[in-house]
Amino acid sequence: MLYTWIIATRPWSFTAALIPISLGTALAWSGTVKTPGVPFHFFCFLLILLSGLLLQAGTNLLNTYGDFISGVDTLDSAVTCPQLVRGILLPEKVKQVGIALLVLSVILGLILYLLSGWPILLFGVIGLIGSATYTTGSSPYKYKGLGPIFVFFLMGPCMVLPAYYVQADVLTWSSFFASLPISFLVTAIMHANDLRDIQHDKLANISTVAIWLELKSSLVLYRILCLGAFVSLIFVVAFGLVPITGILPLALTPYLNSKLKRLRASEIDNELIVLEGWTAQFHFLFGVFYVVGVLLWGIIQVIL
Repeated sequence: MLYTWIIATRPWSFTAALIPISLGTALAWSGTVKTPGVPFHFFCFLLILLSGLLLQAGTNLLNTYGDFISGVDTLDSAVTCPQLVRGILLPEKVKQVGIALLVLSVILGLILYLLSGWPILLFGVIGLIGSATYTTGSSPYKYKGLGPIFVFFLMGPCMVLPAYYVQADVLTWSSFFASLPISFLVTAIMHANDLRDIQHDKLANISTVAIWLELKSSLVLYRILCLGAFVSLIFVVAFGLVPITGILPLALTPYLNSKLKRLRASEIDNELIVLEGWTAQFHFLFGVFYVVGVLLWGIIQVIL
């Protein structure tokens, strides 16, 4: 049963929280590594990482619950979260565990607030509201086509900035702009999901950007989101907002290009089925290269 619950939280999606929190931490460390009297707060890093992962897990469970109660999820559409449509878990239990995980995340966030200051409380409240109103509550924003817009900020700046703050004790525009490449890719993950589910979501009578644009234009938007990650990366490096070594993810350009070419192939349906998973993997790989690149600059500073 424990394994069933672990799978229900969709642990493969936790990288969406791991990457931005790691990036914010890496940016702070590489920027202050040679500053006298500025320590690295490893305990705060663990707290914010665990809080972010709990928030992600709780959101996933509430998403499963909300999609099931709203009739969005069916046996055909709920490929990655079949626990409720197959009767493996009870809806109320999923809701209760989801809320419990959010409460644990809030408790850790309050500890961080006491250790670091009010910005942590602000970002925590924003994250909690975003989680609780995604597919649950009186007016879920996912069903109004607002998911990609909210996710762009919630899983980008709203995770990078607090992770940066608990280390550097300051909020900066450079860390905000540095989060944008990750924001583009995490939004691409959601859009890929919506692309795959266009027909199912139409039957469920909900709105998504993919439904509004239809398939052809939605594929264009997907390409824009993926390329936006690289364009914004070049921007932040060119303007000195991120160390030059942060350009490392550019090495992944051929990998992305090969995928985008396959999206123009005749068997587009098969590509759409695996697009969300592929995009999540690419987000993780891009993020690892990005974080390593930023950390590399800090290491160079220590050596020199």
